Amino acid sequence: MPILHYHDHQLHYEEYGQGQRLLLTLHGIGGKGRLFAKVSRPMWADYTVLSMDLPYHGETQWQATEYNPRQLADLHRQLADLHDAASFDLMVHSMGGRLQMG
Repeated sequence: MPILHYHDHQLHYEEYGQGQRLLLTLHGIGGKGRLFAKVSRPMWADYTVLSMDLPYHGETQWQATEYNPRQLADLHRQLADLHDAASFDLMVHSMGGRLQMG
């Protein structure tokens, strides 16, 4: 159960695959990052998938009453930095897509 520490928060994420490319995922409302475990499996040879539990979901512990697009971008960058990735692809579902557009 990997945890990314971000200020006073603890972002839970799961890691799948062993590919050279990095894929970050954002789930929908009421979901969890593990939603993408089965869906992303066919891509594991090409991608390393980091699937986070968004704030207020799953095992992520978010200490503030809200979060903003800048914080979400910071989380993406920190996850990418863990893998020395200059770029990454995204897979989103429902609310995760809406958040990413923000």
